[in-house]
Amino acid sequence: MNAEKNRKKKMWCRAGTPTVVALAAAGLVATGVTGLPTEYGDVGPQAAPVAVTSAALKAAVDEGVSTEAEARAAAQKSGQSVEVTGLRQERRTVVANSDGTFSAKEFVEPVRTWQGGQWADIDESLVRRADGTWAPRATTADVTFSAGGEGPFARIRVAGRELALSWPGGDLPKPVIDGDSATYENVLPDVDLVVQAEPDGFGHLVVVNTPEAAQNPDLARFEIGVDTKALTLHETSSGALRALDSSSQGVVLEAGSPVMWDAGDGGDTSTTTARTAAFGTASVSAAGGLEPPPDAATAPVEMEVGQDKLTLIPSQDLLTDPETSFPVVIDPIEKTTSRTSWTSVMKGMPNEQDWKFSGSAGMGKCPIDYQPIACNGVDVRRLMYTMPTSFYKGKDILEATFAVRVAHIYNATPEDEPVRLYRVGGKNFGISSSTDWGNTDTLWDSHIMTVDKAVSPVSCSSAPNLRFESGKGGALTQELQTAATGSWTQMTFGLRAADEGDLHEWKRMCGNAVLEVTYNRPPAKVSMKEMWTSPGGVCATSTGAVRSQHVDELPKLLVIPHDPDHSKDEAEPVKVRFRVEWTDKDGKEQQYEKDTPYSSPTGAKFEHKIKVPKGKPAIPENGKVYWSAAVYDKATWGPWSWEGESAVRCEFVMDRNVPGKPDVDSKEFPEDKSGELGVGETGTFTFSPNLGDKFDNDVSRYSYDFTKDTAAPKNITPSSPTAPVSVQFTPPAIGTVVLEVTSYDAANNPSAPAVYSFVVKEGKSVAGQWNLGDDPVPSAEGRHVKDESDNSRAATVGAGVSFTTKDGPGGAADRAARLDGTADAYLSTDSSVVDTAKGFSVSAWVRPTALDKDGVVVSQDGAGEPGFTLGYDAVAKNWSFGVPANDVESLGEWRATVTTSATCKDSTTKPVCPNEWVHLTGTYDPANGQLQLYVNGELKKTVARQSTWSARGALQIGRSVAKYGYSRNFTGDIAEVRAYDRLTPAAEIKSMLTVKPARKGYWPLDTVASGTSPDLVGGRALTLGGGATLFQQKPEEVVEGPYPLVTSMGEQGAVPGGDLVLADNGYAATSSAPVSADGSFTVAARVRVAAESDTTDQTLFALTGTKTNRFLVRYTKYTADNPYGHWELVVPASDATAATALTIPDDQAGDPTLDGGQHIAVVYDGLTKRLRLYVDGQLADADNSSKHKIGYWAAGGGLQIGRAKSGTGWADHLSGEVDDIRIYTGAADAVAIGWMAERLAQPDL
Repeated sequence: MNAEKNRKKKMWCRAGTPTVVALAAAGLVATGVTGLPTEYGDVGPQAAPVAVTSAALKAAVDEGVSTEAEARAAAQKSGQSVEVTGLRQERRTVVANSDGTFSAKEFVEPVRTWQGGQWADIDESLVRRADGTWAPRATTADVTFSAGGEGPFARIRVAGRELALSWPGGDLPKPVIDGDSATYENVLPDVDLVVQAEPDGFGHLVVVNTPEAAQNPDLARFEIGVDTKALTLHETSSGALRALDSSSQGVVLEAGSPVMWDAGDGGDTSTTTARTAAFGTASVSAAGGLEPPPDAATAPVEMEVGQDKLTLIPSQDLLTDPETSFPVVIDPIEKTTSRTSWTSVMKGMPNEQDWKFSGSAGMGKCPIDYQPIACNGVDVRRLMYTMPTSFYKGKDILEATFAVRVAHIYNATPEDEPVRLYRVGGKNFGISSSTDWGNTDTLWDSHIMTVDKAVSPVSCSSAPNLRFESGKGGALTQELQTAATGSWTQMTFGLRAADEGDLHEWKRMCGNAVLEVTYNRPPAKVSMKEMWTSPGGVCATSTGAVRSQHVDELPKLLVIPHDPDHSKDEAEPVKVRFRVEWTDKDGKEQQYEKDTPYSSPTGAKFEHKIKVPKGKPAIPENGKVYWSAAVYDKATWGPWSWEGESAVRCEFVMDRNVPGKPDVDSKEFPEDKSGELGVGETGTFTFSPNLGDKFDNDVSRYSYDFTKDTAAPKNITPSSPTAPVSVQFTPPAIGTVVLEVTSYDAANNPSAPAVYSFVVKEGKSVAGQWNLGDDPVPSAEGRHVKDESDNSRAATVGAGVSFTTKDGPGGAADRAARLDGTADAYLSTDSSVVDTAKGFSVSAWVRPTALDKDGVVVSQDGAGEPGFTLGYDAVAKNWSFGVPANDVESLGEWRATVTTSATCKDSTTKPVCPNEWVHLTGTYDPANGQLQLYVNGELKKTVARQSTWSARGALQIGRSVAKYGYSRNFTGDIAEVRAYDRLTPAAEIKSMLTVKPARKGYWPLDTVASGTSPDLVGGRALTLGGGATLFQQKPEEVVEGPYPLVTSMGEQGAVPGGDLVLADNGYAATSSAPVSADGSFTVAARVRVAAESDTTDQTLFALTGTKTNRFLVRYTKYTADNPYGHWELVVPASDATAATALTIPDDQAGDPTLDGGQHIAVVYDGLTKRLRLYVDGQLADADNSSKHKIGYWAAGGGLQIGRAKSGTGWADHLSGEVDDIRIYTGAADAVAIGWMAERLAQPDL
């Protein structure tokens, strides 16, 4: 080696151990995180830490918590970042910061994996399995290496697909294990086979140790045996290797075009002793893994792809060149596909690439001055990294950092050497194994920023040492904001030298880049329904239903703000900015803005009294004044109240000649306070003239409105022009209510509206509740059932009541009381429960078994008549709620009775039908003097109550009092009887219908027999068909893998589990519908898609009718405009082949090919007709969820897993894995969906 070359070598700085020479062929990798390794550092801005004293708080800081709300609360209390474990993935970590923001880290390579019921940090170290094979301790790919002997030397499994590679020379020697690599020595004379684990795949190296070994004719071309399961091998036009799913044709595994390299200056050109001295038995590991030395000579390897073999044709020029330094390595790397990727491209080799290179790759002008062989033909290198961005949709990006590790630099002493960061391509552009210089050179036109500083090299396992940091408004932050606003699914970043002709800017950088993003969800736009003036009223516009008000003084502006990142209990303060605009007397536009102090946004009012600043022209008489508001949460401004489709502002007219606003007062609901009454309780409001105003002495009527809904305001007339009037109001919900009152004079001229706002608290709790789901308690006085309220009014049970019914309104796990219709069929309290002269409500679930006579469900005794009856009217053949005219002798009654001509076959307007559960509610609203009857949460009848009186006797269940005893005993089942001494508003009545969902099917998919997998509760089995199989863990695999999507748990921890593997049009199905889906239902499963596809949609599950699907959930194929598909729920309006359908997309577009897949759930609430799609526990298309309503039709076919009905056949088969399938009658809430989405099995849910 000459002196000049020695001098230049000393200039080369590199972190890590000495290099070796290698020859690389094609390779393939798996996609893909516990606590983060310390090398990744802290995440996000933090306040000064406080002492963490609470054990729960300390656990939250140390271990993280499931939800964003919990994490934010813990971060604010502790002053430290807290991880949101519910958002943890193999390549993503999200933490809540103490300032209320969130920070995420997106890793190009996986940093953790799910193993045996818990997260584990990536660890490629090889360990021995029970069957003798070797496998990495913790990676996202299911990889095993041979223990020697016959069979494949490496095997990789992905979502039930398999690729196995075999050495052509016969039996293998036992491997020498060193860390993450296994070396099979002398597979040919002085030729070793080395396999090395990667975080998401593996590499296999053919190491030619000596020049003599290079002469072996078997190295002229050699065939690696290939055995696949549900995969097809394919070579791309650029020479890359892909393993395609045999059904969907999506890419499951991939590798860049093969290459080979020598040892550079670290090897030997002549002697065979170099293998031991420089390379050793663990030569590849010692050299830094699968990357060539910086000064290595490289050459391409030709490849021929067959379905049962992979033929590699090494470069004989490199093998036989006298200057070649041995050993030489041929290096294919198998990896799974993922939404993160990285590559290196070369100007001098425009059709080649180092796809998903291991370790580091060069950037800048290759230093040919001291690496003439290694740089031969390379010229300039650039690096590209593709990162997913769909997670940030709709978020406000506050800070962003792109970070990499610089492993080598040109100079011995670090100097300032600029590196440029670019966005490569436009929206959703991504790189692939076919990406090269030739097809990307023109896409580098979006320079983001440059870092120009001295960087000391580090190893690829260290913390990043080159950081492109961007604060609020910075270039990188703006790029990410563009992606978040524009719903980008991915973005590609590029690194290049500032001067690509300057050798000094040459560096080697690692592939494991990190994108760090701090974000906030902006405060919501202030609703115009929650904006009002005093005087004046709720926001009025020139075009809206509420027109501009005239006020006699400059009003107070009031709004109620909302911030999605702040919960009811943990609210970070926000402030409101008011903007006031007007035209002055000279016709010039004027405006000013005013911020409020910070305060909690949990339903509180923020206000500003208009006061024109000094120096501004006054607001003129009879001119319109416009106003708007926006909310700031110490991080982000929300939109102005006028922003959006309508683009209108609130307005009023300043008119000092308008009569002044009337006076308003209420003892029960004081202004701006929470009073003594709550929801459902009736209060009195008094209106009177403003006697201090000269125009207010001839009031003829008052117009008032509590709700500002579509109904017209109500009017009331005083007894004299100056007399006060009183009205009653029963608030339907908690929160701020705005009452508007306008007085009119004899000439019908309106006053300025008075605005009276008050806060409604929660209503009184239930006065009595008897669930009737437990066995009665015996006593000396007889049997009793418990009152679940705080009032302890136990009910005595008659002999005609039994508690054997086990299919209550909540399903098979629910219970109810059965009444036999005899005189002993009743339950009775010892005292009255409600005051029937005041507001009250009663409700119950009922299921009649006979309809030949009247049947009272609930009543309360009077002296000779019941105070009310709720039940069945045999004459009207329908439900009825009535109140007798008086207490002593029947003179008729005020009765709300449902009338319908429908039959029990009519699905939407059914009358009373035997053996069907119905929820009944009867209410008395004293403010309006009305009786109301609700059936299944819908108001069916309203009648006026003309007289009031108090029934002071006992409450009866199943009968009513008459003059000479009790009668009208109910025949059938009753459950969950409730009585309230207040009105229950419609929304609260609907909430009573939320019964516990009843599980109709649960398939853990852990066992299979005779082609079927059983339902855990003994119901319908799933029959496997086509290419469907069941993966079942062996006992030893619980610890060492492979692992199912959902971990089955026993008393001592994880136990053997399994999941459904779908390939080659495989499917599983029940013989009949577990639920009819014409009422409320929930269905859920965890799924891993084997590969994205551009040829077919892939159905997870469908419930079928005769001609189409009642509903289906599918993963869509990707297109040229969008490189990734997304989950969507499709619901046809009827059972017709060409029926119109409602489609709900997953707007976050997550990655279903991750090692753990995704959890998908569909919830339909038949009462509200509301449909919801959840992905990984998060509501999809949340902005439009209130619009997703559908009608009824019943499914007649079975539950299909992995396919959908198409005409008379089947289509859109899924390729992948499915686990933990559940189906319920009833609508599960978001909390239950969150439990279902856990990776640990929940068999009791």
